[in-house]
Amino acid sequence: MSLQEYFWLFFPTICVAPVTAVMVIRDPRRMRCAVFLGATLATFAISLFALAAGSVKDQVATYFLLGFIALGALLVVVLGIFLVVSGVMLVRREGMSLSHSLSLALGVAVLAYPVAIAVTVITEQQRLLMLLTLLVFPLTYLAFVVVSYVIYSGLYGFIVKRFFRSYSTIVVLGAGLIGGELTPLLRARVDLGIDRYQKKPGALLVFSGGQGPDETTSEAFAMATYAHSQGVPSDSIAEENSSRTTSQNIAYSYAALKERPGRWVAVTSDFHAFRAAMYMRQKGMPGQAIGAKTRRYFWSSAILREVVAVVRENLWLNIIVLLAACIPLMVALWVVLAKV
Repeated sequence: MSLQEYFWLFFPTICVAPVTAVMVIRDPRRMRCAVFLGATLATFAISLFALAAGSVKDQVATYFLLGFIALGALLVVVLGIFLVVSGVMLVRREGMSLSHSLSLALGVAVLAYPVAIAVTVITEQQRLLMLLTLLVFPLTYLAFVVVSYVIYSGLYGFIVKRFFRSYSTIVVLGAGLIGGELTPLLRARVDLGIDRYQKKPGALLVFSGGQGPDETTSEAFAMATYAHSQGVPSDSIAEENSSRTTSQNIAYSYAALKERPGRWVAVTSDFHAFRAAMYMRQKGMPGQAIGAKTRRYFWSSAILREVVAVVRENLWLNIIVLLAACIPLMVALWVVLAKV
C-alpha cells in the first residue's frame, strides 16, 4: 500500500485522536473524554482489521476472518465468565442485593447472547437468527459506553496519581458505616487521604458524609476520629456532616471552604474517582479526584453501577441513541410479524 492509502485507511483515527488529546489536556473530568477515547480506539481497531484483511489473499483471508470472529467470541465468553465469577463472589461475601447482583446478571446476559445465536444456527431458525444478529447494534452501543468508561476511568486514575501533586485541601468522600465503625472500603479512603496529607503537611483534611438511618454517628465524625487516632492533628481536620450523596459531598464541602486558596483533591474509591471528578467540575471545584484500591471481587459490580449512574445523568441522550440503534431490529421484527 502507498503512503496515501495508509493515510486514508487511518483517517478517522487521525481526526479523532488529536481532539481526544486536547480534551484530556484541557480538562480530563468530562465524560466526552471517555467517549472520544473509545472512538479513537474503535476506529484504530477497525483500520487495523481492514489493513490486515486487505493484505492477505485467498484462503488465508478466510481463515483470518474466522480467527477474528473466534477471538471475538472467546473475549465475550471470558468477559461473561469474569462477570459471573465476580458476581458470585460478591454475593457470597457481601450478601444478596440488587446492586450486588448487577455483575452476575450482566455476566449471565453476556453468556446467553452467543449461546442463543449458536442455538439458532444449529436449529436453522433463520428469522430468529436475523433478529439476534440485529440486536448487536444496541448491544454494541451499550458495550461501547461501558468499555469506554472503564478504560478512560483507569487512564484518568493513572494520570492523576502520577501527575497531580499541587493541592491545598483534601476532601475524603463518605461511603457508609457499619453502626459507627468504618467499613474496609471507607477505611481505605481515609488511609489514602492521610497519606496525601502526610505528603502535604500544610493541607487541610476534610471529611465529608452525613449520618444514615442505621448509623450511630456521621460518616465525617467517624472518619475524623480515625484520622486523629492515626496522628493527624485536630487543627488539620474539618468535618462536613450534612451530605448524603457524592454530589452533596463535593458541593457542601466546597461551599463551606470556597474561599480557601489552592486546588482540591477528592479522595474516594478507584472505581468512583472519575465520576467524583465529573461532579467536581460541575460544582466548580478546582482539582482532581483519586481513588483507593478496591477488592477485585467488588470492582466489577461497582464500576457497572458507576456507568449506570452516568447514563442516568444523560438519560435522554442515551435513550435517543439507543432507539436509533434499535431501528434495524424494530424494522426486521415488524417484517417478521407481518409475515406470520
